[in-house]
Amino acid sequence: MKPISILLFFFACSNISSDQKAYHYNNKGITCDAIIDSKDNKIICGETSVYTSEKETTGNKDAFFLMSSDHGKTNLGFSFGSPSISERFEKMIAFGNEYVLHGNSGESKNKFLIKTNANGDAIWGIQSEKFRSFDPGDMAIDPAGNVLFISKDPAADAYHGCLHLVDKDGNCKWSKDLSSIDAMQDIICTKDGLFLISYKQKGAYIDGSTRKKYWMNSFHKVDQSGQIVWSRKFHIDNDLVDECIFNRLLEDKTGHLYFIGRIDLLSPRKQNLFIIKTDKNGRIFWSNIYTCLPELSFKNGCFDANGNLILLADGYSKNGGIAYMQLAPDGKVIWSKITKSANYEQAINIFANKQGYEIVWDKLLNFASFTVDTKGRTCNSKVEDLVLTPKKFPLILDEFKGSWETVEADWKKMEFKMVSHKDIVATSDCQ
Repeated sequence: MKPISILLFFFACSNISSDQKAYHYNNKGITCDAIIDSKDNKIICGETSVYTSEKETTGNKDAFFLMSSDHGKTNLGFSFGSPSISERFEKMIAFGNEYVLHGNSGESKNKFLIKTNANGDAIWGIQSEKFRSFDPGDMAIDPAGNVLFISKDPAADAYHGCLHLVDKDGNCKWSKDLSSIDAMQDIICTKDGLFLISYKQKGAYIDGSTRKKYWMNSFHKVDQSGQIVWSRKFHIDNDLVDECIFNRLLEDKTGHLYFIGRIDLLSPRKQNLFIIKTDKNGRIFWSNIYTCLPELSFKNGCFDANGNLILLADGYSKNGGIAYMQLAPDGKVIWSKITKSANYEQAINIFANKQGYEIVWDKLLNFASFTVDTKGRTCNSKVEDLVLTPKKFPLILDEFKGSWETVEADWKKMEFKMVSHKDIVATSDCQ
């Protein structure tokens, strides 16, 4: 066999694809979110201490987002902030040719929300002295440009969150207090134009007849007037589970919902991948645990042209690793891969592109990205096959009457100016 034939055979039988890319940016700041806009630009947001000369000696960071096209060949960054304090963009949404970002400012993490155009020019901004960041700071936008996002009032009782609806011009239409939030999970705008809020509920449900205790994971469908349309919750057996978190809520083209995250079993005591699939009203189709050797948690996902799930997971705070996989709509595993990362590095998002998929992750305080083909192969030799075993997991769906209360808000107009940073260089990570 000729050398070139041997080389082609090697690539065909491995996880390596020489056509793929991997790179990072030296922004020296946390990666918080990543999106694809209407022109297929990849936008990554978070913070930086590099692309602002005023803070290089203070240790403070600017809020920062980076626009990248052509797989890292063309890169343009935008930052804003004050020399005396740190700022951070936590979440970002593209709306046509505009971007909506929310984040926090200063040690108190005061909340702000801004809108810019694709050139980084300010359209409007609002800020609050009363409300602080709620971690994670989820946000969604509807077809009319109304934005629903969450914050926290430190003067309120513990486990309360404040949801705010802001219109396309930056006017706050209402603010609602939602109680018993142990962990916020996601906010999305569903195909009917309404919002769906998902959170792990504080406390437990106790069955009156059996005295059996259940963890609660709740979700509300809400409209633009601030009315709760319906509420559901999953009851998860407390005798089987130590913890259950859904990091993201995905909706496919048919309106079916996928709650993706992790579940920590008591026996064997281990963190496992977890998915619940429901119809548009939250009624359960199936719920699966996915066991594998490493301890992982689903972080984000998308869909391919055939409706298959393309999911992203990591081993943050465990033994590390970034995993990605393709699952059929019935939950069967088509393929799954894992690449090495440190246990303090996190997976952020995964997108479909013409050649396959692109993954954004936080690489030791650097924005980082790598592409994979439709079989999960990359340019990196560290990628390995991951054996996933799906197992059905029982749970109960409960329908209930949700409620929240109107609260006063102090949102005020905010003046800001974005500073542009051109010709940002990406460093290759292919090995």
